[in-house]
Amino acid sequence: MKKKLIFCFVIVFSLAVSCKKKTDVPSVAVDVYLNLQLSPYNHLQTPLNWIYFSAGSSGLIIYRKGGNDFTVLERTCTFDPSKSTARVQVLPDNFTCVDSTCGSRFSINDGAVINGPATQPLIQYQYEFDGTTLHIYN
Repeated sequence: MKKKLIFCFVIVFSLAVSCKKKTDVPSVAVDVYLNLQLSPYNHLQTPLNWIYFSAGSSGLIIYRKGGNDFTVLERTCTFDPSKSTARVQVLPDNFTCVDSTCGSRFSINDGAVINGPATQPLIQYQYEFDGTTLHIYN
């Protein structure tokens, strides 16, 4: 009897977990080249600066950490990406991104959650930098 009860509990729990609504950030192909010597990207010539760029699902945040080190983040908040307003913005401190819809805060350095309700970091895109051109892709 005890084994049947445990078995039923495991089955019900498994079904409940598998039926939980899963909301993922929509995957959008990104393959762009930015010449950082051009005026729209002047901010990225100096470390600790960032820009918004129109690509990805809701846009990108491109942050130059220093030297040849960048972080490229998807602006779509990971808490409820199905909402059209689930878009993070960089705060005036230039180190924190916030989604005004749910209040989640993320680090611009790596997209990590600073405080929720989001539990997943912002999506990061890959990049290559040759000293002049930044190639962003996924």
